Amino acid sequence: MLRSVRSIFLSRQRSYFFFRPHSTLRLPGLWFLCAALVLTVCTPAISHATEVKVAGRVFTEYGPLPGAVVSLYAHYEDIQTQRPVMASLPADQEGVFRLQVPAGSYYFTVAGTYKGESYFAFHGNNPMRLTDADIWLPFMATKLNQPRYEAGDTGIKGVVTFKGQPLQDAYITVYLPTATTFKGLGFKTQSVNADGSFFMALPVGEYVVVAKQMKDGARLRPLQRGDLFGYFSANPVAVRAEQSVFVEVPCYPKADRTSFIDVPTIKDNDYRTADNLLAATNAGIKGRVIDVAGRPLARVYVLAYKTEAEVFQMYHLGHGTPYSAVTDENGNFYVPLDQGGSYYLVARDTLGDGPHRGEIYGLYQGTPNHTVQFTQGGRIDGIMITAGTTMGQEEISRQQQQAQFTDQVIANDLVIDQDTLWSGTITINGVVSVKRGTTLTIAPGTVIRFKPQDRDRNDIGDGEILVEGKIVAQGRPDKKIIFTSAAETPKARDWSYLNILGSATTNLFEHCVFEYGYSGMQIHYSNAKIRNCLFRKNGEGLHFNTANILAEHNTFSENGVGIKSSRLEGKVLLQKNVVTKNEVGIQFVHQHINAVDFENLNKVLEPPLFSENNIFENRKYNFTMGDRQSIDLAVPNNWWGSAEKEKINDSIFDKLDDEELGQVFFEPYLTTPQPGAGVQEPGP
Repeated sequence: MLRSVRSIFLSRQRSYFFFRPHSTLRLPGLWFLCAALVLTVCTPAISHATEVKVAGRVFTEYGPLPGAVVSLYAHYEDIQTQRPVMASLPADQEGVFRLQVPAGSYYFTVAGTYKGESYFAFHGNNPMRLTDADIWLPFMATKLNQPRYEAGDTGIKGVVTFKGQPLQDAYITVYLPTATTFKGLGFKTQSVNADGSFFMALPVGEYVVVAKQMKDGARLRPLQRGDLFGYFSANPVAVRAEQSVFVEVPCYPKADRTSFIDVPTIKDNDYRTADNLLAATNAGIKGRVIDVAGRPLARVYVLAYKTEAEVFQMYHLGHGTPYSAVTDENGNFYVPLDQGGSYYLVARDTLGDGPHRGEIYGLYQGTPNHTVQFTQGGRIDGIMITAGTTMGQEEISRQQQQAQFTDQVIANDLVIDQDTLWSGTITINGVVSVKRGTTLTIAPGTVIRFKPQDRDRNDIGDGEILVEGKIVAQGRPDKKIIFTSAAETPKARDWSYLNILGSATTNLFEHCVFEYGYSGMQIHYSNAKIRNCLFRKNGEGLHFNTANILAEHNTFSENGVGIKSSRLEGKVLLQKNVVTKNEVGIQFVHQHINAVDFENLNKVLEPPLFSENNIFENRKYNFTMGDRQSIDLAVPNNWWGSAEKEKINDSIFDKLDDEELGQVFFEPYLTTPQPGAGVQEPGP
């Protein structure tokens, strides 16, 4: 037992704001064993609280692990500083241990030896909240491995294994040590190679390394019974500048001990297991996922994300969540929750990236910010989520009666759940959400004014129209539809944007003006046609990714960025537009999401077609490749403000200026401006 204590028994000075590598201090195994015995006998000061019986078995791939010690920690960092709340007596010859634990939330670990080799286990359900139910915890311990450093590229490399053999079709995920759970996409996730190997480039710092493999070759999703899970035994791993650190991450099967080691069962009690502990409390969110026709959607994931701010932003969903469920054949779901608070709800059929064309996606729209309020230990029933096919063409049935808003003030956040017509002046103080299956029609000449407010204090106005259903805004040359600020002295970013998100129908905009927004319009996973619209004095005029878009005869002027895009998926045609007098005319950036295989994010390459546009006299650049965007882009047949190739090159920031970026290929180019480009006004 003397050398069974792994190197997590460390003394570390930690900084979660500035990552820096540091050495580890091994504590003698005898010291820890003595401490474990003392802690088992000396119940903490909270002994008056409800106590829970905890028992289980510890296994290796060779059989039970006698002498193993189970330790409980109140906080993850206590594992590194070796401050357990208590620890068990050594397990018996069958690997069985027993504890009596005050109710609370704990991280469970195991240390032991087999044939002179050290073994370790970190329970995949950590942290576990114990209430009043006795619990049975099997542990599948794997061989303790230490990190190995060598000169090389800065990051973590290694291999994922199961019973000593490399794993194919596995994923490696790293988390920051400040995370409370190590589930979801974490800081970064990527696939391993066919031989189980991987290399993940990372900034200098500390990371918790976890491996996963889905059974039957399934794509990344919440772990189910029989999936493989591995936690590197010497976590967290320090990444050092200009060094590669090698780790081996052995895995074990979730909730399927017999496929790890098949030995007779000796459990002789009715204790609950970790996997049914939370579900047995019946605490969480229950509901149903349907399509716009009311049909159930089976085998769809429902994800609950703890809210980060008062106002919903897409990046809030970027790092995954430990709270999830899969719908049954009738579309029903139950997401167990162990913490009270506000949760965003999202339904989708594929995890690990923003939704691609043809996938199922839908936000909960029972409230404008897509949240439910959950009380710890309680239950919410009857939640309905309507989802649909990304970039599809769903038929939206017409309501028998259309609601009409004329010269109205929308004083609070609002969900539009029936077909609605706006006219006159509509003043919005918050977020308006257009529910899937519903159409918002805006009459010619309507003015939509957003009152500046900043509830999440990010220096961006919160006013927004979010469309999962359909929006039709067809103005006329003499009766334009205007989206603007309600401030007396308006400025860019007074309101957020008109956001078309996951809309599975074609949205129409003609003769509209978008001004003083963070973005005039954002289009994600949707379809839109935009004609004869003016985008001016916004932070960004038009921002899109993963979309089918036709944008023609529009003018983008006096914005921070005229047109911004970030992923090459969808049919995008931008023709006969004018992009001028912006800080940057057009910008193509790396997508800001936490995706699996981030470096290979743009596997679908459908470059937008920029043709017959006049892109000129933008203050910094006419076109920039930004934020590590390394994909080359061809944009021929446009006017760039000059007939001289050298001057055009000077107006473009790309690989010729920064070798890490992609290159913009603009030849052949127009030598004179494209006639008739931009907003077409009626003649005299």
